[in-house]
Amino acid sequence: MKESTRSNHENKNIVGHKIKQLRLEKGLTQQNLIDSLKEDEIYLDQKSISAIECGLRKVFDFELLALSKCLEVQIDEFFCD
Repeated sequence: MKESTRSNHENKNIVGHKIKQLRLEKGLTQQNLIDSLKEDEIYLDQKSISAIECGLRKVFDFELLALSKCLEVQIDEFFCD
């Protein structure tokens, strides 16, 4: 069996890097994203957004749905390279 280059304790999600990429492509800061998420009653702080983008925090399904709305992408876009 091929050994993974990522260990379980390091990466809590597989979409964080894509969230960051899409956020930057849209010209949004983490604070812009936080403010937009609040409109959907998703309350994350800068530390949480940073942890998600770095793969250090799990992302709940309802958060992923709100992130897709804020970033104006389909959810499956988070899983594409």
